[in-house]
Amino acid sequence: MIDVKHTKFLLLLLVLLPIVFLMQLFIGSVNISPKVIFEILTGNSDESLYQTIILKNRLPGALAAVVAGAALSVSGLQMQIMFRNPIAGPYILGISAGASLGVALVLMGLHFLPQQSFLAHWLNMPFSIAVAAAVGTALVFLLIFLISLSVRQSVSLLIIGLMIGSAISALVELLQAFSGKEELQKFVLWGFASFRNITLHEVKILYAGCAIGLALSISLIKPMQALLGGEVFAETVGVEVNKVKRKIILSTAILVGSVTAFCGPVAFVGLAVPHICRSVLKTSNTFVLMMSSIIVGAIVCCICNIISSVPGSDMVLPLNIVTSLLGAPFVIYILFKKTTFA
Repeated sequence: MIDVKHTKFLLLLLVLLPIVFLMQLFIGSVNISPKVIFEILTGNSDESLYQTIILKNRLPGALAAVVAGAALSVSGLQMQIMFRNPIAGPYILGISAGASLGVALVLMGLHFLPQQSFLAHWLNMPFSIAVAAAVGTALVFLLIFLISLSVRQSVSLLIIGLMIGSAISALVELLQAFSGKEELQKFVLWGFASFRNITLHEVKILYAGCAIGLALSISLIKPMQALLGGEVFAETVGVEVNKVKRKIILSTAILVGSVTAFCGPVAFVGLAVPHICRSVLKTSNTFVLMMSSIIVGAIVCCICNIISSVPGSDMVLPLNIVTSLLGAPFVIYILFKKTTFA
């Protein structure tokens, strides 16, 4: 059940979300009046330059920030519940490392291919980075899933995930060591993450992927509530723990893979937001935590997107600089507080 306090908080968040969403459309290096923005959104404007700014930059970025924040926050919450670890995040199983390897092979592997080859031509296609990230994510997920069939202990699975991530990161660094300057620069820029380098068509694909992942996550609310009491307790109340774990891994892979494919590896959001919700709401109700994480994650990413655009300036900050500067102090606070899952 949701008490009155939690209901009021969720309603407040639902009021705040559209405000910060619209702020992303209004705020940027170019000042555009709210009237012109409204006309552009309703298709009644002839300002081609402003249309390009709003429809090809700000609106796709705003939409991407909302769903990315929700997806990463839910992923982080699931990992923290599954591993009963306050500093577990959505990237802890090495899933994002798979995406990074896929992107690295596209951006830096071109250096080793003949420029006129069919593969090199395909790798230069617009969706090649997103496809490579998705394939890398899928392969790592498949590996983790197969391992989970024989590894029952969450701690063992956590360690294996960390080792897989480390091994893949080493391969990425090897590619970096032998890549050209231009290819290396492109990969570094991708690693900074961004909500602005995405089209409306790509946003539709991102929303479709995240919708599947979020639907699966919401279906796991009750089993995850039982997991908060420990795996032994969950089994005593009829939860098939191993089956639930695999579904959590699957939903996390879908959510993280979708976001990383189109926005890059966004840092700290999935780790910090679930703790923000716990700190404010003082509850272990997984339904309340998941709903609040969805909305707070969206709000946080919208705010970070606004800050990264450096309003009133032509400068654009890398998104991960903003998320890291805001998220790192909070993670340190978590460690000092020694949050537990009793």
